[in-house]
Amino acid sequence: MAKFKVGDIVKATRNEYGITNEFNKWIGEITKISGGKFSGRTISSEDRCKGEVFNNLVVGDFELMKEKKISWRATFENKS
Repeated sequence: MAKFKVGDIVKATRNEYGITNEFNKWIGEITKISGGKFSGRTISSEDRCKGEVFNNLVVGDFELMKEKKISWRATFENKS
């Protein structure tokens, strides 16, 4: 079974990339996946790149998130 699938929400756990990294608190949605790499659309980041798609991201540098609703908005926390 694959670690991620299209539509999953993931967060960066390492600082291997310039923008899609843990330091920028990057969270994104997987839009395409092939082998051990994927493309992800930015949901939130400390950088100003909301909506931007990044390609060739390595699955091992990210972890799956789960949705946790708080009052009127949705936030995300680590899936354990």
